[in-house]
Amino acid sequence: MPLQPTLGSGLPATHISRTEGHFLATLHVADLATGTAVATVTLHADPARQNEAQTAVPEHPAPSEVEDIARRQAIDQTRRLYSQWKENQEFAYMDDKECNLRQSWDLLKAGNYSGLLRAARANAESCHAGPKAEAAAWYDLGIAHMLLQHYEGALTAFDRSQKLHDIREASDLVDRCKRDKAFAEALAHQVVTWMQAEPKTTTATAEVETGIIFDDDLVIRLVQGNVEDADIVKLIATQPNRFALSPDDLAKLRDAGVPEAIVNAMLARKR
Repeated sequence: MPLQPTLGSGLPATHISRTEGHFLATLHVADLATGTAVATVTLHADPARQNEAQTAVPEHPAPSEVEDIARRQAIDQTRRLYSQWKENQEFAYMDDKECNLRQSWDLLKAGNYSGLLRAARANAESCHAGPKAEAAAWYDLGIAHMLLQHYEGALTAFDRSQKLHDIREASDLVDRCKRDKAFAEALAHQVVTWMQAEPKTTTATAEVETGIIFDDDLVIRLVQGNVEDADIVKLIATQPNRFALSPDDLAKLRDAGVPEAIVNAMLARKR
């Protein structure tokens, strides 16, 4: 959808031609063996491209280019329902001098997400340097929660940030958090459905081949999807796993809100 060009004023003037795309669909997931509905997820994408020029009104980016981006984004969202999905994410992080934000930036660069969460939480709770700095501290706390897939914590932190001061990037991250939270809940519903379909003769020590291979990220997703702790412990006891349980990995699990009963079940299975 090409938009009306924006004509710049003053010297130098910048003219902008922008094309936006909007994709909205509903994906219904069903168990083909039983016909049981497993999950319903809304897929949406809002890509945009723009051309800029100072000497004349530039051409609009081709609508087909924006449509392709929207389709790829929708396909990527669908894949998250069926695989252990990894992606590179780009976002702004506030590294102001106030409220120790620059020190937490160093933890982010080092990939120490558990340490980042603890530092960002302390910064946000102790920051009293004015609304703008306080908003930046809460925004950074939202980023820390996101990196640990703790979406409820991220949404709470972003909401607190926006009430203090408008940070443009926060609204996009709120949408991403809501989307990822929906995927986590959909995946959790899938696993529970497969678990309930297991033979009644299954014992706690017998491995059941449902195609599920547990790793730390899947455990976090189930917790975020509000699956009962006892059900997760049962699955850990009966499914193949690739747990990573170093001290740093355990800290990540706990920072993401994984209960001790589940952590202990993971440790017991690895012994």
